[in-house]
Amino acid sequence: MYPSAGMNAAAAAAAVAAARHPGPQPGQPFKFTVGESCDRIKEEFNFLQAQYHNLKLECEKLASEKIEIQRHYVMYYEMSYGLNVEMHKQVMNFHLFL
Repeated sequence: MYPSAGMNAAAAAAAVAAARHPGPQPGQPFKFTVGESCDRIKEEFNFLQAQYHNLKLECEKLASEKIEIQRHYVMYYEMSYGLNVEMHKQVMNFHLFL
């Protein structure tokens, strides 16, 4: 995940919250009832919880991909090492027969 993605998500959350709850009209003070405030908090909590769940799934996916890449690296390293040993044996055998 890129660093700007977190800022984009925050901007999206702010835009969603602003769209759901428009600010007061000019000349009107903020008047929120307790129920409206609770509903707004619940909506924002549910949005953040869904976002957390998506990020957690992405993190788990990346962790499993990392493990798979590490396994491939070890396999290629072992193959390379084995090939190097075999080449060294071939060179030594060649020098012995000269």
